[in-house]
Amino acid sequence: MAWILLAVALFASAVFAGAETGHYALSPLELRHVARGRRRARIHLRLSASSAGYLCALLIGNNLANNAAVQAGGKLLQEHSLSNPHFLAAAILTPIVFLLGEVIPKQWVLARPLERSLLLTPFLLIVRIILYPISAFMTSVLALLGLEGKDYRRKQLAALLCDQPQSLSGGGEVLHAAHRALLSKGRGVKPFLREIPLLSSNTTLAEARKVLSRTRDTLAFLERPGAAPMLLLGSRLALATEGASPLTLGREIPQLGGTEDLSLVLERLRGLDSGFALLKEGSDWVLLDLEHILGLLLAEEPLPEQ
Repeated sequence: MAWILLAVALFASAVFAGAETGHYALSPLELRHVARGRRRARIHLRLSASSAGYLCALLIGNNLANNAAVQAGGKLLQEHSLSNPHFLAAAILTPIVFLLGEVIPKQWVLARPLERSLLLTPFLLIVRIILYPISAFMTSVLALLGLEGKDYRRKQLAALLCDQPQSLSGGGEVLHAAHRALLSKGRGVKPFLREIPLLSSNTTLAEARKVLSRTRDTLAFLERPGAAPMLLLGSRLALATEGASPLTLGREIPQLGGTEDLSLVLERLRGLDSGFALLKEGSDWVLLDLEHILGLLLAEEPLPEQ
């Protein structure tokens, strides 16, 4: 029986860790678009509608799973008449849980956030229902402290920096939906441009992490001699090995120019199937960020003044 409990606890720990990573990595706008045609995506969208409540359920469930694993391990060691069985179980299971219940599932979900998050949805639905009283109470406490409305997706650099997936699955379809959301052609692109930090080419990994941890969306440009800058994403820096050069972690993104019309920009991004693009504004580089644009167009934030 203890072996079964241990296996179930490790599985649950892996699911909770993977679901947490999926919550940070998955674009909410992409999920909303997919939910129009997939029932499981609609369920997942409702489950994670309250970011604070959803994360509370995941973290509480993960703690319960880890404690259950230690209890099961202690029971197994106790059968062998070892002293301090629960302490030994915790010492033995810590690296096992770290690998099987943290690193591997997070990497697995991070590779394909949308598809793999939806695979976990049935299990998460059950957990969300069971833990709802506790998570609702914790959400109420956060609300009283003025924290419930904070943007948890963008403030988790220490745990796991995950911005948009490196390859936006279905990016063209999402852009098509955004294009239809435009009220009319002729809307200027300038209010939707974003200025992000520009780091020099000799910036170290530690320095880059420090700069990105202070930004809202964990994004920055990285200079390249004689070429357009690369885009640094917090997800790559957080998972990089110590001593790695930011130049090897940067992502090349397409460069656009010669247009002031947002509808034309969206058409070009849709054709490129890209979530990011560069634009030169005078002597400065600015970012076209798909998620930022869609958030404005779909009224997640007030539309900027023209």
